[in-house]
Amino acid sequence: MDEKTRLKLATRNLVGHYRLGHEQIALLLASALFESLIDSLQNAAGWDDNTSLENKINTLPVTTLSKFSEYFLKLDRFYPKSCSNWIAPNQPRRRLHNFRQLRNRIVHGNINSILSGQRDKIEDLIAFLWSQLAPKSFDKAYQSRQQGQKSVFKTLFEHSADYMVRGLSEVEFLSKDEKTGQYEDRGKDPKNHRIAAVDFENLFTLREKMVFLKYYISQWLDENQISLKTDILTIIDTTSGYIWMPLVPKNSASDGRASVYECSVSLLATPFDFRIYMDFGGYQREKRKLYYKFLSDSPEYKEVVNRLTNKPCLKVFDIDWYFSKSNERLFSKWLLSKDDDLAKANEKIASARRPESSPITWNRCLHGYVFSKQDLGDGYIDFSRMENKLQDIIELYCAFLNYEQRVAEETA
Repeated sequence: MDEKTRLKLATRNLVGHYRLGHEQIALLLASALFESLIDSLQNAAGWDDNTSLENKINTLPVTTLSKFSEYFLKLDRFYPKSCSNWIAPNQPRRRLHNFRQLRNRIVHGNINSILSGQRDKIEDLIAFLWSQLAPKSFDKAYQSRQQGQKSVFKTLFEHSADYMVRGLSEVEFLSKDEKTGQYEDRGKDPKNHRIAAVDFENLFTLREKMVFLKYYISQWLDENQISLKTDILTIIDTTSGYIWMPLVPKNSASDGRASVYECSVSLLATPFDFRIYMDFGGYQREKRKLYYKFLSDSPEYKEVVNRLTNKPCLKVFDIDWYFSKSNERLFSKWLLSKDDDLAKANEKIASARRPESSPITWNRCLHGYVFSKQDLGDGYIDFSRMENKLQDIIELYCAFLNYEQRVAEETA
């Protein structure tokens, strides 16, 4: 990961923490990122390791200060401050020194006193870092603000902020997981190529198995010349309810979290089951609508149905809150009542919460295979048992992508 990407993800992490109320963590991150931002600026005078932060700000070129001044003017029109010693937008160097002094108090002072008395300065510093280090994310939030809104952070929904917090950790785990999955002594152990019933009792243990599964599937995709790649493997903690590993197109332009913004072939484990299915990221509102049309009457779906009708274990199910499965039924039975299900799904998506930037936490009429912990008994799921089922879902996924492309070409 290059430094620019790392700073962008760290800044989104900062903003997410602040929006979720993790204010002390946010302040410490802000103080570090402010110094990183100043260090990243090109300066004609040159700096060495002994140059103080104060002198770096004092020697910033006029062109850099002009860029900052434009930002301060833009934000101040929308986001008026109440503190008596506010610095005008046309004095960017003084404002940067204001941030530097706040940074020094965070690092060397009492964070609780800062939180209780300098809210406006805190939000201004975080918004400034957001605009400079993750500008696309900031602009999206800034443009979605409502008239009279007092804080740009209120444009974020809590689950949007959680995406921002998790993003850095998930991407940082990519290289760590890859090394673990390729570790020969452990990777060749048969126990690491299966998910046993006992693994469902501990999600940390289950995630370790899915690290090996991720490496196994990556090899399987390459060997079968399937143009998909494994994306993130979600991080967990003691409050987690699931582990998610999506597959997305190899040409996907992403920062390692493409699945949040796309549909994907998904592998998901909970304390109760393991699933292989096609899913949609939280930001995929229009893709959901297109998916219901695809299921309704598209020739692409009809062709897949002809191949899947003989799959007795294939299920259709709904999801609420990202992973909580409900309304599970056999694929063959779903076909008999799909019109009613699709009508309800279309009605639900039409009334989904606005604005459009709000992530959707549910899915309907998902197709996939479910390995239940209860059905396993004392047995296990060998990785090789998943291959045929994964192939079925990949066929469904590719059919949907073909449908999507056809619709785009017809409406162009």
